Amino acid sequence: LPVRVLHIAPRFVVANETCYRLWVRVAPIPGATGLRPVILQQKERRPLYSVAENCLEACIEGWNWSGRLEAETVGEYAFQVFSEQQQFENLRVEVRRVHATNFIIFREHNPRLAAYRISNLTKGSLYFRQAL
Repeated sequence: LPVRVLHIAPRFVVANETCYRLWVRVAPIPGATGLRPVILQQKERRPLYSVAENCLEACIEGWNWSGRLEAETVGEYAFQVFSEQQQFENLRVEVRRVHATNFIIFREHNPRLAAYRISNLTKGSLYFRQAL
């Protein structure tokens, strides 16, 4: 008899590389119910089997949820989470594709890396200022 080997891998794996206990959930969509967050301890990885619209949300335990985070777009970007006491924390997320699985890795913000970059792709001058 011929033998076939079938490898089954989760589509998404979320990893917490921060010093915080993170909650990660599928971004809510209208009419969806029963979406439970995944609670990630420090340095923990877990498979995530369902991601609606390829978007996630994250928060530090006890804080407000972030905005939507892309789970399909490979790369690295920064986001913020806020507490009820108006504290905020900058975090980074890296999406890395290995074969059929997207690894979504949450890391602490590196202050030596710019969280945002402004590129002027026009022919004119661009003036901006940071609001305090």
